[in-house]
Amino acid sequence: MSGRRAGAGLGAMALLVACAQGPNGRFPLAPAMERDPDLEPTINGCHKNEKGKTECGPEAYTSSFAWDAADNSVFRPLAQFFAVKPGAEARDVNSMDEVPDSSWFENRIGKRPMTVTELSHGPCIGGPELLASDEDLGILIDQGKDNGANPGFRVSVKDKGRFMLKVDTAAEPERATGATSIAARFYYAAGYHAPCDSVVYLHPDKLKLKPGLTITDNTGVTKKLDAAKLKSMLTDASRRGDRVRFVASRWLEGRPVGPYTYAGTKDDDPLDVVPHEDRRELRGARIIAAWLNHFDSREQNSMAVWLGEKDDPRRGIVRHYIIDLGDCFGSRWDWDEITRRLGHAYYFDNPLFLEDFGSLGIVERPWDRQRKGFRDSLFFYFRADDFDVDAWRGGYPNPAFSRMTEHDGAWLARILAHIETPLIAEAVRIGDFTDPRQTRYLTDVLAERRRRILDRYLTRLSPVSEVKVTAPYELCMTDLAVSSGVAHQDALAPTAVLTSAQHWAARGMPVRSGPGGKVCVSLPQLGGAPDDADPSRYHVLVVGDGIAKGALRIHYYERASGIQVVGLERPDP
Repeated sequence: MSGRRAGAGLGAMALLVACAQGPNGRFPLAPAMERDPDLEPTINGCHKNEKGKTECGPEAYTSSFAWDAADNSVFRPLAQFFAVKPGAEARDVNSMDEVPDSSWFENRIGKRPMTVTELSHGPCIGGPELLASDEDLGILIDQGKDNGANPGFRVSVKDKGRFMLKVDTAAEPERATGATSIAARFYYAAGYHAPCDSVVYLHPDKLKLKPGLTITDNTGVTKKLDAAKLKSMLTDASRRGDRVRFVASRWLEGRPVGPYTYAGTKDDDPLDVVPHEDRRELRGARIIAAWLNHFDSREQNSMAVWLGEKDDPRRGIVRHYIIDLGDCFGSRWDWDEITRRLGHAYYFDNPLFLEDFGSLGIVERPWDRQRKGFRDSLFFYFRADDFDVDAWRGGYPNPAFSRMTEHDGAWLARILAHIETPLIAEAVRIGDFTDPRQTRYLTDVLAERRRRILDRYLTRLSPVSEVKVTAPYELCMTDLAVSSGVAHQDALAPTAVLTSAQHWAARGMPVRSGPGGKVCVSLPQLGGAPDDADPSRYHVLVVGDGIAKGALRIHYYERASGIQVVGLERPDP
């Protein structure tokens, strides 16, 4: 790095320090919160359910697709138009600019490396998976699957438990079952609670029916689930030889209390205190939804379960899952005009409708030039060359997604930086597509869409992360823009400015960089008052990388035994 470039960088950093550091802006000498109190079981009341049975924990919530769509497409936007609600940052972020483990989220690949084997099993780790070899254990269909785009039913398997089995539709062979299995592993790796979904091929003759079952379709019509109905459900399913292709979803542990909402809180859950639209993990989920084109990311495709303790069923926690991911990677609808718009526009996109009306339809939209990735692609219009993460839209507005800030998106992007191509390839392999072209294509598209997300979000706010104390007076960190391949190692031009109200205003520190975006800074031993928490021992190191517009502010105390990092900030540039 030239002296002129270094000098300019240090000058800008010093200005940032001068403008951002305030007299009362200190973090306390304390470790960051890594575990949300909502993971601590609490006493909840008991009640009678609709069948008169006593249940403990929150009451079940029933979500109406029609109302949720109307509320978020019409009524909520209208109410917000007349309301004064300034944008604000998420409220469940700790001092390290991260989300603590909670009933909503568990730090995984963003906190520690994940092996290919671990990702392969993903949410299935620690429990059984349904395999083709389990046919002889006895598979009993004991409940029909109501609603949903794909036919299915619940089965009970001896020594393995219960699973929901779903098949593909005739119009989309292998896509939805594969998508569900793949996407569940990506959500799990990122940190979300996802179901154990895996592709399995079973002989239909091995499926036994419990008498008296019914099934209700999307129109509300209830029919018998008997041998004839089962045969018709499986007629158009994908097959290999005489075996039917299913996605087997392990039944979630606990008592379902319905989907969770993307706004507000659940009144009868005393641990649910942060409005859902202000949770960073729900806001940032917009990024992973855009990556996978999970356009059906609505409250009906979530599930909350009450995990009561065996000794006292009144005492427990609620765990929150993202479920039903079969829409990912290019769903096909009966109307091609809608299929083309998925990911580009809401079902009822009033702003775009008004623009088109005002321009008499002259404005060309992304869906006007849609084309399939290749002729026989299972993924229809799911591509990378037309992907713009900022412009992506789900089926209809999601309150948490709409509240996502630059900081929320950058947080998820930093996690996504760790899901590298070998892990993407392994997840896609789990989809078990018959045609290897489908596997190669989906892997390539996901890798490129990921690159576009990282290029967008790791070049504005600082991508410097994984700050560690490697010696009593040394800090090392990783520039994720470089380690993820968004920026070349040669582009890394780190600078570091140290400020201390008790010692000096701002002073440049020597920095050394290494392969893979590694950056290390040796810090001076300044001393201070005997009390480690005294303001004289409080310092702020501002690190720039020469790539992103923003810098990382590292807050630390110089203790007698060495330094302790107490806070990280990524100010807007």
